[in-house]
Amino acid sequence: MKIFTVNIKTLILGMTAICTTLCLLLLLASSNVFGAHNRNLPIYRVSLPENDRRISVTFDNAWGADDIPDILSSLEKYNAKATFFILGTWAEKFPETVRKIYDAGHEIANHSYAHYKPTKLDKTELLNEITKCNDAIKNVTGQDCVIYRTPYGDYNDFVVETAKNAGMHVIQWDVDSLDWKEDMSKDAIFQRVTARTKSGSIILFHNDTKYTKDVLPLILEKLTSDGFTSVPISELIYKEQYFINAQGEQHKK
Repeated sequence: MKIFTVNIKTLILGMTAICTTLCLLLLLASSNVFGAHNRNLPIYRVSLPENDRRISVTFDNAWGADDIPDILSSLEKYNAKATFFILGTWAEKFPETVRKIYDAGHEIANHSYAHYKPTKLDKTELLNEITKCNDAIKNVTGQDCVIYRTPYGDYNDFVVETAKNAGMHVIQWDVDSLDWKEDMSKDAIFQRVTARTKSGSIILFHNDTKYTKDVLPLILEKLTSDGFTSVPISELIYKEQYFINAQGEQHKK
């Protein structure tokens, strides 16, 4: 009978190689090399076919409404359609403004009812925030809403999964104008947005800020001259047969 001996160093190296391979496979999977990841992510941007230059201009509405006429005028001038993420309380406070936005052909989307951080809520509270906002929107527009952006961009797996199970498409952004910051000049906002926008981008603005209404036409003029067309979120994203990679980019399957 033959007796096999195993060199301890060889055994250790072999086990190390196996462990390294397993770790590499896990790393590749988590980085979406295999088209999958372990997190529930919102949509940050959309992967579009070559030469498709669509983008989405979006506004988060949570405070005043005095600048909305100027914003709508700029959007109309450049034939841009946008998505306005509004609070349920904002819809109740400014129903005529919401109707004006909707009648101009823009999309009204859910930004929660009262702007609570969703990761601080339990399931019942989170669903209540989503549902009450949807109801407030429908009371004004008569339309159901399936597009949702969390307050503060705050989310985790639980928030995204709960919203998706409630029939909502959860939307973030890949271009942040930072228009809400006091130290951001008009030129800084312009340069930031125009330099970062690419096909499939979702751009975040806010209304009722210092410079948004003034810099918006300059940005739209530049983006239009670069061949971009702004469409509502619901026209940009894929509704079925898609996956979202680890960077939050939505792809068609």
